[in-house]
Amino acid sequence: MNTKELLLAQLTTLHATMMEVDKNDQKLNMFTWVRNLYGTEENHWCGTVACVCGWQSLGNLDNFPTAKDWVEGWREAADDNKYPEGTARRVSDDLDDSCCEVFGDSPLVESIYDGYTERRRGHAEASELFNAAELNHPHLTGEPSALEAADYIALCIEKVKSYE
Repeated sequence: MNTKELLLAQLTTLHATMMEVDKNDQKLNMFTWVRNLYGTEENHWCGTVACVCGWQSLGNLDNFPTAKDWVEGWREAADDNKYPEGTARRVSDDLDDSCCEVFGDSPLVESIYDGYTERRRGHAEASELFNAAELNHPHLTGEPSALEAADYIALCIEKVKSYE
């Protein structure tokens, strides 16, 4: 699998996860996936990785090699309570690595997972892949639902497919 295929596989997996989150009527925010994982917010220690990667850390990691290796390492370690948030960070690392391999230095995937609306939109603008109407996508202008995130990820998939 070449790097573009890997990035597309990662984005397709992320899209499917967001669709599952929507189907299960879960919220797209940091504390929801942490609560889903631990049953409480008290064990939440990260505070930096957007919930898109958080939800993915609980799902299929086959296309996220760094994250998958991280999970296996933490499962063998004594401190099992911390591996999912570390895995979420590695999901974002895997996305960044693939994106940079395909586009050079591109903030495209950060526009998907950054936890702050203004920064998501800024990353999308900096990628120079979106037109003015696309930059007004709900994922880039507010607090999106999982379905809106999935829709934006689908748009990113189209951008990657059409990039030469």
